[in-house]
Amino acid sequence: MIGYASTHIVFSSDDLAVFKRRLGPRHPITVRVGLALRDVADPALCQYRAAARAHHRDGQLEIDAGAVVSKGDDPGAYVMAWLWIDDDDLAPSADAEVPHD
Repeated sequence: MIGYASTHIVFSSDDLAVFKRRLGPRHPITVRVGLALRDVADPALCQYRAAARAHHRDGQLEIDAGAVVSKGDDPGAYVMAWLWIDDDDLAPSADAEVPHD
């Protein structure tokens, strides 16, 4: 069993306004969405997204306009991307072990 879950949800500034109104401005969800929206517009992070698009391969490796950017201590950053996996590349059996990081 997997002990974590990850998903991709797109929020807008209108959504943030609803969270502030319904949950309050200091609620963890409101704060987290606010930080994510701030990061999408950050010019420094936009440069990493633009550089990542140089690796774009239509239908194989795609980068969203607001992709998550994770800067590290070393010079550089990880940029979230969508990697296409063809059905032919799947493990031959549903019982095959799936490694988790």
